Amino acid sequence: QVQSVVQGFRLPGTKTKFGKPIRAFWNSKAPLHTLDELNSFLGIYRLSDEEIGQLNEKHPHNPARVTLAEAKKRWPEWYASRVIGRNRVGKKWNVNRGLYDWWLAKLRDGSEVTVHHRYWCVLTLVVYAVKCGIPREEVLADALALVPAFDRKTETVDNPFSEDDVKDAMRAYDEQYCKWPLRVIETTTGIRIERNKRNGRDREAHIKLMNFVRDSITHTDENWRKGNGRKSEEANVREWQQQHPGCKNKSLCARETGLTRPTVHRWWDESKAVSSDNEE
Repeated sequence: QVQSVVQGFRLPGTKTKFGKPIRAFWNSKAPLHTLDELNSFLGIYRLSDEEIGQLNEKHPHNPARVTLAEAKKRWPEWYASRVIGRNRVGKKWNVNRGLYDWWLAKLRDGSEVTVHHRYWCVLTLVVYAVKCGIPREEVLADALALVPAFDRKTETVDNPFSEDDVKDAMRAYDEQYCKWPLRVIETTTGIRIERNKRNGRDREAHIKLMNFVRDSITHTDENWRKGNGRKSEEANVREWQQQHPGCKNKSLCARETGLTRPTVHRWWDESKAVSSDNEE
């Protein structure tokens, strides 16, 4: 089980949610470790020598060596937001809500959600809600709806999943978490997220290569996209109307073609729906 360094734990002497006292054990024969020894266990997350030095010397990370007083003068907006307002992050990108809907669908499916990662899956949902500008009430309702299914994954009576876990995860919304790294999401949720495959190329080089491949192909039509790949939405609607002459039922067309009703409405040809026998 992987926990964040800011994960809270109950103190010895306090009680669990079931009223049992918390106990802690100390092995007097176990050796103590230095920061360097602890760092050696971290693998790919290992701190650099510079970061270890900052911890040993107890100096805050300040590569520009700018004092707080000087920062107040040079960056007044930053000072007001981060120091006085204690805001965690600055500006953020506005992401299409498709990211939020995709993750929510994955959680509703539940096949990849495991018992020790349930809280982090909900926390990531909240993070994506912040990224996509989803209203707080909506993400809270979506997260609470996951509780029954998540709780059914419980393996031991002392580790249920409840609404309190959701409410705790919602703190990420109030504190505006929006810069949660992808590798952290994968580690904490236990869910692998596929990346865009560029074979080691950066985005700019990948786009240049794809454009070169596209332009190198000979097309009989000036528009190289025409007739390439699956049928267009318009073609699907037109074909359905030809197969159902006189039918005015756009909802039926949407269901049978798999398109949305607004899409069907956009490409609907009224001249092919002259009959009044099939009114909606």
